[in-house]
Amino acid sequence: MESTVKQRLLEFLRYKNISQAKFTQQLGLSNGYVNNIRKGISNDVLLNIAKHFPELNRDWLLFGEGEMLKTGTLQYASNVFGSIQQISGKTA
Repeated sequence: MESTVKQRLLEFLRYKNISQAKFTQQLGLSNGYVNNIRKGISNDVLLNIAKHFPELNRDWLLFGEGEMLKTGTLQYASNVFGSIQQISGKTA
């Protein structure tokens, strides 16, 4: 059985240990947004998700293709490095 966008999004949220409420709050979405996903998500929401979770593979989320997380991209490495700098308070 093929998974839906909603099921894959819920899987990602479980992986990140983020509640649906926290997710919708972070993205400025209405309460219950995730529960109300039927066929897909709008481009605006997708762009917002990509902004907040750059490690998430959009092809996986939308079509179930590939792995959940991006790997080996400069953008991902840059975001991870930036997060490490933010946590440690150090800059290059």
